[in-house]
Amino acid sequence: MSSEKHLLHATQPHHAPRRRVGLLGVVHETNTFEAGSTGYAAFAQPADREPLMQGDALWAMRGTRSVMGGMLEVLEQLPATEAPELLPLYRASAAPSAMVASAAWQRIRSEALQAVAQAGPLDGLLIEFHGAMVAEDALDCEGELLAALRASLGPQCVLVATLDFHANVSPAMVAHADVLVPYRTYPHIDMFETGQRAARRMRERLGAYGRGCHAWAQAPFLIPLAGQYTGDGAMGSFMQDCGAVAQRYGVDVAFCGGFVLADTPDTGPSLVVYAPEEEQDMADRALHSLMERLQSYRSALMPALWAPSEAVARLRPQERSILADVADNPGAGCAADNLAILCALHDAAIPRSLVATLNLPHWASLAHAAGVGCDIVVELPGRAQPATLQVLALSDGHYRCNGAMWLGREVRQGPTARLRWGAVELIVASQPVQALDPGALACTGVSADDYQVLSLKSSVHFRAAFGPWAQTILNVDAFRQAGDPAPERIYQRLRSGVAVLS
Repeated sequence: MSSEKHLLHATQPHHAPRRRVGLLGVVHETNTFEAGSTGYAAFAQPADREPLMQGDALWAMRGTRSVMGGMLEVLEQLPATEAPELLPLYRASAAPSAMVASAAWQRIRSEALQAVAQAGPLDGLLIEFHGAMVAEDALDCEGELLAALRASLGPQCVLVATLDFHANVSPAMVAHADVLVPYRTYPHIDMFETGQRAARRMRERLGAYGRGCHAWAQAPFLIPLAGQYTGDGAMGSFMQDCGAVAQRYGVDVAFCGGFVLADTPDTGPSLVVYAPEEEQDMADRALHSLMERLQSYRSALMPALWAPSEAVARLRPQERSILADVADNPGAGCAADNLAILCALHDAAIPRSLVATLNLPHWASLAHAAGVGCDIVVELPGRAQPATLQVLALSDGHYRCNGAMWLGREVRQGPTARLRWGAVELIVASQPVQALDPGALACTGVSADDYQVLSLKSSVHFRAAFGPWAQTILNVDAFRQAGDPAPERIYQRLRSGVAVLS
């Protein structure tokens, strides 16, 4: 967040040569606690986002509600005398998943650096990052890539990088980027606006006297994803505080909540405050004020979590309810195949209930082989008897998102089916895709209004599309048993002195 006044003073004269600005993107949110690894193919042809792009292919991002769409919208609308020459270079993005394989990371890193080198001299580079990418041989992929870019492009090239709200910001990221520009919302409904802000920061920095100064700190505690919802509550209040402090001190505030499912030395919340070059004291005071405020919200940032049976027992008849499956969310790199909430809804015979979307390709295959109206028989972990499911609808799993979070994005989750087991319905797909958009239901012929209870494999993003529908939202830990404490997550690389809220 920033004040209305420019942090730096533009000085580009009329006769200045046209600036050359590259566009680059390397995006992955890595869940280091998830088994397996993420290969290059996950970036080449992801299920829920654009495929890997090189060169002119990046122009396809024009007009999209994406980060790069926002960057392009600002820079291409500048007057001819001010507009830089834009060079589309490279963009690789994969869905959240397990640790990035070493070979995949080295290939992506090499391709990105090669694309930059082939572009020739650059005055600036706009970069789209996530900020929580981890590879088998690199705990800080963004920091490592920024360091290589700085070494290649030199100190005069302006590096402005966007970040996801869940970025784990490292010292290298702060040191090598001129400005970090994170999302301000969770659900992330401001991706386009973040791209716009990054482009404006680039424009300011290209014509500035100096590079400005900054103050930076990491918080001494972790915040679970469900506690980072910015729509209201403690995090909503803190984001308002960030805006107020930015206005009061005339600074730019970059706050990230951190991604707790990545075990790295830099995991957790962080704040960077940017100020004019002569205002280091101002940056320091703004940072201190906000870190004190964040600490004051500490206990309120831990949301209530229920075991599946506890959550189901709290459902009220005739009340539209969402059970947020926060511990098995594919949007955080989880497998999306846990059946605990499904079983709890079935055992309680909850009418008009739906579970979406389970990553169960075998079940989807059986359903497509059987056909609509037929039954399939499946094994359920921990249950002696198999379950008989009726096939209600079949789909190719391809839909175009129309919700605020992913507006216009194409999803291809493979063969998909809607099934019934007793009183509960379920949607199964062939790839793990977060159920955050109405299209996740519509691709099988239904909508939220057809149900009383939705169980969605999503932590917070679902709120953008489904939040207004719900009268009650319960956060559910599918791996927790009723009456037991939440399972403890063991960190091996986290810096010392950091508390895990529980």
